[in-house]
Amino acid sequence: MRWLKRWFWTPIREDENWAQTLVRVLGNLFRTIFTLFIMGIAVILIAVLVTVMGNRAAENKAQKTRDRISLDVMVLQNDEDRVAFDNVMEDYAREKAAENVEKAEEFRAKARQLAFSKDTYAVRCPPGYPLAIYIENRSDKVLESATIKLTARRKGSSVNELSYLEGEVKWTHYVPPLHGYVSCYTVNPDKKDLIYSASFLNYTVDLIDMEDWEGKETNAWLIQTLSED
Repeated sequence: MRWLKRWFWTPIREDENWAQTLVRVLGNLFRTIFTLFIMGIAVILIAVLVTVMGNRAAENKAQKTRDRISLDVMVLQNDEDRVAFDNVMEDYAREKAAENVEKAEEFRAKARQLAFSKDTYAVRCPPGYPLAIYIENRSDKVLESATIKLTARRKGSSVNELSYLEGEVKWTHYVPPLHGYVSCYTVNPDKKDLIYSASFLNYTVDLIDMEDWEGKETNAWLIQTLSED
């Protein structure tokens, strides 16, 4: 450690004149200040590097979480599908009221299959709101809100037929972990037959930690239960 001590302060010799002593003292001060300056810069750079790496790791983790939230959209084209769904739900309600457990469960399973099939989940949407957006959350966070970008094209075309206002949807429904939810929207009658697709706008997916009240108040459905049968 002697060399380190001498780096910061070289002792003054007895045979030095005042000029040599002044030069030695100034040299000692310069080395000390220069060393402290370099060490300060190094500490700042290390702190910045640690912060950047921490932010990058946090963003990578957040992105992996966002990637576990899927999005789908469709327009109900056939009102007969909705009528069939409504009829099954009526049958389920009737059998449940009559306490016919097995029969009620049979209709419940059929309704669930209609409501959450990849091709027919839009049957949950009432007349006048045929545009169904389905979000499935398989992350460990609660989806609080998001901005969804919609596009719609005619068959065989790549041209987006939606205006800016028609193509942006604000999602404000809580979707807890392992839950799915269908939200319904209006659509211009002349654009009902278009082919719709949807995606999240970057960094608009707001995720929060799960709280008890969110699980109790949400209208979303448990994916594991809905995916049965």
